[in-house]
Parts: sequence; structure tokens; C-alpha cells
Amino acid sequence: MSWKWRLPRGWMSWRGWCDGEVGGEVCLLKAGKFVSANDISPEYNKGLYPCFGGNGIRGYVADYTHDGEFPLIGRQGALCGNVNLASGKFHATEHAVVVQPKIEMNVHWLYYALNAMNLGQYATGAAQPGLAVSKLETLSIEIPNISEQNKIAQTLYKVEQLVNFRKQQLAKLDELVKARFVEMFGTFPANPFRWSIGKIQDVVSDVRYGSSRPAVEGGKISIFKNEQYYIQW
Repeated sequence: MSWKWRLPRGWMSWRGWCDGEVGGEVCLLKAGKFVSANDISPEYNKGLYPCFGGNGIRGYVADYTHDGEFPLIGRQGALCGNVNLASGKFHATEHAVVVQPKIEMNVHWLYYALNAMNLGQYATGAAQPGLAVSKLETLSIEIPNISEQNKIAQTLYKVEQLVNFRKQQLAKLDELVKARFVEMFGTFPANPFRWSIGKIQDVVSDVRYGSSRPAVEGGKISIFKNEQYYIQW
């Protein structure tokens, strides 16, 4: 399978990402090291290092497996195929694939490129989705020269920063809406404004589970799944 982006002519195309046992031209892909859940602290303390699993940071541990800057591909769990960028000293578990360039490459560009490839589409297994390193090794990626990589990485970093800033603004506005609601109507059960109190069944005409029908790709109508409630006023 090839990356579907169409890049300018003159950019190198490499195939065969390989792990240390096979050897490769572009990247070394290798899963991290097992760590017991009992050894993972949910909070940071001095002397601990970030611990990355299949879905991002799991917590903090006493030792590290890598020191540097590397893209990490989650290979196990509901979010397998997600890509994180780890910097400094960190511990990668067996559920995270560490990607190490073997040629001159901007790791930030590589991080964005891997994100754009939507790696989750190659996952197998319904109950516990997983990505095989052997599958990742067969994917193709087109690589611009280092100068272009630097420009792309700088541009996408600025865009990412802007997106994060907008998300923070939206979060603040959401807090403002909630605060305004409390200011206008108070809280329950304190009910400082002495509003009338009733049950949901007294103010709505219908409360029932949503549909169990499966969603379809390309559909135009939103569907409420059976774990959600449908309320009609």
C-alpha cells in the first residue's frame, strides 16, 4: 500500500521500512519494552520519565528506553495507528513502535507524514485492534529533500499551534457558558432561586434508547447509538 499523497517530481520514493533484524534504507521500526502496570505512576515525580503506550502517555516510570526525539506509532488498542512525538528521555512500552530515521530526515516532518497516512486503517482484530510491525514495514512513503522537509515541518507546526490555541479558546468559551448558566439558574440541589423541581418524565414526551443500526460511510443523517438516550420535548 502506498501513501496516497501526490508529491512533486524529484522527491525520493522509498519502500520497505524494516526493523533491526531485517535492515532497511529509511527507518528502523521497533516496539518498545514491557513495563508492569504496577511500576507506572499516574503522576510525575522527580526522577521519573514519561511512559508511552499504544494510546500515548500512560504515566511515568523510573527508567527510560530512549533518549532523543522520535515519532511513536501506537500498535495496540482502540487508538492504534495514532502517532505521538516523544522528546528527551522516555520509556516506550511494547505497544508503541519507535520510528528512528536511518537517513537524513526531519523527525517533525516524519511525525506529520505518519499522521497523514492514517495508519489505523491497517489495524486488524475487532475486540482488540492491533497493528503489526511487519505490516508497517511494507508501506511506502515519498520523501522530499531535507530543505523541503524543514519548510513543511515549520509550516505545519505553526498551523498546529494555531489549532491548539483555537481549541483552548473554545474550551474557555465552554467554561464561560457553563458559568453563565450557573449564574442565571443556580445549582442543584442547592436551588438558590427556588425553581420548581420535577422529573424528566414530567417535562418531556418521550425518553428511549437510540438505534442499534450500524453507521455507514458517506451517510448524511446523524445516528444515535443504543448506548445513548433519545429525548423528545
